[in-house]
Amino acid sequence: MFYQKETEFARHIKNDPPARVYFLFGTENYTKELYLKKLISKAVSKDLLEFNFHKFDGRQITLDTIADACEALPLMSERTCVVVSDLDVEKLSAGDYQKLKELLVDPSGSNVLIFVVTGFEVNERRSSRYKAFVDLVSKVGVAARLDSRSARDLIKYARSVAQREHTELSEADAQYLVGRSNDNMLTLTNELDKLCAYCAGRAITREDIDRCGMADLNASIFDISKAILKGDYQLTMQRLNDLIEQREEPIAILAVLSSAFIDLYRARAARPLSVPQAQLAGLFHYKGKEFRIRNAMSDCARFPEEFLRRAILLLAQTDYQMKSTAIDKTVLLQETVTSLFMMLEQLKSGALARR
Repeated sequence: MFYQKETEFARHIKNDPPARVYFLFGTENYTKELYLKKLISKAVSKDLLEFNFHKFDGRQITLDTIADACEALPLMSERTCVVVSDLDVEKLSAGDYQKLKELLVDPSGSNVLIFVVTGFEVNERRSSRYKAFVDLVSKVGVAARLDSRSARDLIKYARSVAQREHTELSEADAQYLVGRSNDNMLTLTNELDKLCAYCAGRAITREDIDRCGMADLNASIFDISKAILKGDYQLTMQRLNDLIEQREEPIAILAVLSSAFIDLYRARAARPLSVPQAQLAGLFHYKGKEFRIRNAMSDCARFPEEFLRRAILLLAQTDYQMKSTAIDKTVLLQETVTSLFMMLEQLKSGALARR
C-alpha cells in the first residue's frame, strides 16, 4: 500500500496490525519522526526494546548487516523491529541494490523493517530507482509520503493543541503563529508548548506570541523586513542588534533579508497579471514555504516595483561587498538597513518615482 495522505496513513497505524516493511519519506521530518515512534511502539513493547529493536544509520551500514538483523528471531516478543535511517537507494551499487530487492521480495514475518529518510529529499517521480523501490515496498508492506501540512491544517492543529492544553488560540492568531513558525511543524509544536505553559490556561494573545518569540533566524529576519516596510527604524535596529548579539552571521542575516524582498518583488510583479498565489508558489518552488509568498502577496501592494527593484539591487551590492572586501560586515549590514529607510523616505516624499 502507498499512502500519499497523512490522515489515511495515521488511520492505518491506529487500526491495522504492523506491516512487514515500511518506507517513510517526504518533506515533513516532524511527522516522519512522530509516526516512526508510533510504529516502533506498535511493533515491540517498550520493556522488550533492548532485545528486539535495532537501529542503523543507512549511510554507514551494509545490506548484509541489515539482512542479518531482519533474520534474528524475536526474544520473548512476537516480532523484532529494524529501523534504517537515510539509506540512499540512488547511491547503492548495482550489487547492493540487488541485495536490497532480494531482502524485500519475501521479508520476514517476525520482523518489522522500517526505512525512513530525513536527511535528504526523495522524489520518486523523478527517480526510476526510487519509484521501483516505492513500488516494491508497497507490494509487501507500506510506503508513506509525509509532506508538509497545508497552512489551513497547521492552523487547525495549533488551535486543537491549545484547546487540549486548556487554553484558547483564535484563528487569526493561529495563522500569525504558523507564519512565524515558517509553516514548520516541529517549530510550531515547540512554540505551542512554550505558549501553553506560559499562558497557563488563559487565552493566547498576539502579544504572547511576540513575547515568547522563537529564536529561529528566518522568522526573526522576516520580522525585521516587516519592521522596515512599516517604517519603524527603532524596532528594526533593535531586532537587528539582537541578532548580532546572538552572534548570527551578517551574511546569513543579509541572505534571508534579501529573500524577503525578492518574495515581495515577485508578488508585486504578479499582482497586475492576477497570477494566483498557488501558481506563483509553484513557479518559484515555495513548496513547504507557502507562508512566504502568502505574506508577500498581502504586503506588496503598498510598494512600487521600482522601490523593490532598487532595494534588491542594494542588498545584492552589499552581499558582494561582504564577500569580496575586508569592510566590517556588521557595519555594512547596518548601513544597508539604514539606506533602505532612506529609500522609503524618498518614496514618501515623491523623490522615488512610483510605478
